[in-house]
Amino acid sequence: MVPSKRAVRVGDVILREIATILLEKTKDPRVKGVTLTGIELSNDLKSARVFFSTMGEADAIRRAQSGVDSGKRIYKAGNCRTDGIAICPGDFLYTRSHPSACGSTGIAIRRNPQGRRRMTVPSIGPARRDVDGIVAEILDHLMNRNRFLLMTHVDPDADGIGSMLALGRSLTDAGKTVVLLTPQTLEGPLRNLEGSDQIVKGLHPKAICDVAVALDCAEKSRLGDLADVFDQHNHTLNIDHHETNDAFADVNLIDPAASSTGELVYRILKMGRFCVHSEVASNLFAAIQTDTGSFKYTNTTPAAMRMGAELIEAGARPWDISREVMDGYGVERLKLLELALSTLEFHFHDRLGMMTLRRDMFEQTGAGPTDSERFVDYPRFVHGVQVAAALREIDKDHYKFSLRSDHSVNVARLATTFGGGGHKRAAGFERRGPVDQIKDDFLKMVGRFLNGDPV
Repeated sequence: MVPSKRAVRVGDVILREIATILLEKTKDPRVKGVTLTGIELSNDLKSARVFFSTMGEADAIRRAQSGVDSGKRIYKAGNCRTDGIAICPGDFLYTRSHPSACGSTGIAIRRNPQGRRRMTVPSIGPARRDVDGIVAEILDHLMNRNRFLLMTHVDPDADGIGSMLALGRSLTDAGKTVVLLTPQTLEGPLRNLEGSDQIVKGLHPKAICDVAVALDCAEKSRLGDLADVFDQHNHTLNIDHHETNDAFADVNLIDPAASSTGELVYRILKMGRFCVHSEVASNLFAAIQTDTGSFKYTNTTPAAMRMGAELIEAGARPWDISREVMDGYGVERLKLLELALSTLEFHFHDRLGMMTLRRDMFEQTGAGPTDSERFVDYPRFVHGVQVAAALREIDKDHYKFSLRSDHSVNVARLATTFGGGGHKRAAGFERRGPVDQIKDDFLKMVGRFLNGDPV
């Protein structure tokens, strides 16, 4: 039986938590080289068997088993309640099956020919630190098929669009036919990305490609009206770096340790020996630069910095990209910011900062949704704020929440309680209902997170 999305998500959370415990909390040398290879959940999701593998003969296996079991004392201490799931002591079963090709930088979930998902988590200890197996599988599709449909999420950003444009141009240069599709017309600085004029909003019902690729999309519903188009394709790929990704495609490259989807696309292009010329480099640089906050957010890794340098060498011009893509707004944005700052409110002894953007503010200033990009950073700038939130009214009684955090609160987990997702430091969700009730529900949940209460 194919596991439900809830079962897949629960399994992923449990495996991530156990991997974190073994790596960071037990400090037991016996777990070096251990790889968690899968999980088997009960139908009621109340118990699970976790499988692992290790290299070596019987003695090494016994030592690894003892090391893994040593983590149970931490479970008993009640320290590992996460995302609404309490992990309790249980059996760890050893399997000699070789782990799927997934390194310590990310979680990979692939659908096998029988339609069942195989779940793997990062290797623990000095194991391979890449996702070459999944990348090779994606490259097999890119090299051996000819017609590709590339798409990204609703309310697209520079990471999604830049990644789509870079991959699309590389495939076109390789003689492939590519369709670039978005649910909405691009607005604001995104139109300054090279090749953005090639993006279309609609697709002929019979124009089915060989492969559909979703980029920077944490869940299929984020494709909006294009989700059905995605499902019509026989081969689907999902390339993303959100830790809450629900692995909705046939092949899923999901690496939460990556700074951006642009970083993953660059990794694919390099491994496939595609030509990364100035146009491709510029779009990838824009993707990485925006998602790392100009290389200053906590997701700015040595790998991201190295890639940035390589892309500059390939022709990307950081100042021009920053001015045109990150800062290329009109006066309407400043007028909207003035109104948004007037709504600032703080709660929980200034640990939560929040602003609200109503539709009438956009109408009054002539601004568009993209003009409010990064407004959520303003309450985050205030000293002592641990969670920042920006509420944007999409339609009557329909709001989008953008969340940011310092190091103390995982806003991806906060967002999942409302059906959303994202990253530990940046996430979001949508809610429908009267704004006062929505805000009240949100405040109650934030309070539980800030106080460390079980969720």
